[in-house]
Amino acid sequence: MLKFDQEEILIELELCISAIFKPFLHHLEKLSNDLGELTSVWISLLSALSHLLGKETSESKQQKKPNHNMLKVTKDLATERLRDSLMILISRGILKCDDDIAQNGGNGISSITWKTISNISYCKHLVPEWRESGKK
Repeated sequence: MLKFDQEEILIELELCISAIFKPFLHHLEKLSNDLGELTSVWISLLSALSHLLGKETSESKQQKKPNHNMLKVTKDLATERLRDSLMILISRGILKCDDDIAQNGGNGISSITWKTISNISYCKHLVPEWRESGKK
């Protein structure tokens, strides 16, 4: 039976999650010149995160799994990177945090972003805090 060093695996997972966000943020200046392209890339990134952060199981089932801690750390890291990216997009004026954006719907990048994140079970409880932080 193979034994895995959990610390090594977590380091590699951190690198993988960073590899999702770093190129996006690195090229954000260029992407922001074409809102359609930016929206397309951002929605793809959110879709990947939805798969990683979705699919919650009950707490008791998770605690029985030996890799529960590794999964939680991975999800926490992805959530942190998502928050950082959101704050950067907000600070550049790309995303809006106004209450009427989420309520009125629409197909803009802000509306799609907040709807998508609100549907991700692992981080939907953080959306009000993130939106409030973005208003400041």
